[in-house]
Amino acid sequence: METLIKCPHCKSNLVSKYGSYSHKRTHKIIQRFLCKKCGSTFSDQTNSLLYKQHRPDLNEKILTAVSSGTGIRKIAFNFHTNKKTVQRKIKFLARICDKFHKKFMSESHKELIFQFDELETCEHSSHSTVMVPVVVERKSHFIVGSIAQYVPSRSQYPKLKDRHNLKNQAEIEKRDEIVKEQLQLCRTMQPTGAIVIETDGHRSYPNYIKEVFKDSGEHIIYTDEEEKKQRLFPINNIHACMRADKAMLRRDTWHVCKDKNFLSNHLKIYIFYSNYMKKKIYSRKYKDEKGRKKKKVIGVKTPAQQLGILDHPIHLQFLLNNY
Repeated sequence: METLIKCPHCKSNLVSKYGSYSHKRTHKIIQRFLCKKCGSTFSDQTNSLLYKQHRPDLNEKILTAVSSGTGIRKIAFNFHTNKKTVQRKIKFLARICDKFHKKFMSESHKELIFQFDELETCEHSSHSTVMVPVVVERKSHFIVGSIAQYVPSRSQYPKLKDRHNLKNQAEIEKRDEIVKEQLQLCRTMQPTGAIVIETDGHRSYPNYIKEVFKDSGEHIIYTDEEEKKQRLFPINNIHACMRADKAMLRRDTWHVCKDKNFLSNHLKIYIFYSNYMKKKIYSRKYKDEKGRKKKKVIGVKTPAQQLGILDHPIHLQFLLNNY
């Protein structure tokens, strides 16, 4: 019997149903098939992203927990699983979320203004300094890109400082390239025209923008404290939300990042959650008949909806079934 289903081994469509089974955790009925050409058996799960996953029921729970500031040990305790299982799930979810984000971030067709800044954290102790560059679209608070990278240690102890710098010398030397890669993502969202990027008065930012965008980049620097507070509110707000929702980014706490690469995975998940799942209130300012300043709510949407990338929030189950 010919079906639309193809054998994943020989690509033949000469397959027939070969029983079914119930998943141990989700109790979902999964159909099995037999290929009449090569004799191999497979199921609906063979080509799925959930192939060989024993706990697919934890994926959405862990994504929400990771994006809400819950630690790995607490997640494992709450969901009655092992810490290593949670770490594997985070690595899996980070790969899927990053792939989805890179595919859809170029779908916006509006005029965009970007903001760029960095926040600082540490790995394991305050002697191992980690910097997190963040690029944000100003009007929608859409996070374009973010990654964790080593920078020269700010430790006051020479031995610990030298140990960190020597151990991570290769990545520290590539710091400029990593920052430029994040800025280059602006061109993915806006393929043509001048790129407008707003930053504070950091001395290295103009060089980064000039080297990445050459003559097509417009750099706006805010140095006045009051003006900087008002104009750079979107990226400062995103930094505050990231520190609130990611315990390892908070200051004055014993919650620290044990591994910089794991932090990058957490950031990929958080970018997906913030851009495509988390709804935000968008408003505009106006003056009434008496000249008083007021705000009017124009919508409760995700940043992706605000930019016109998608017309509805994305749930993880949809993501796993289609991408």
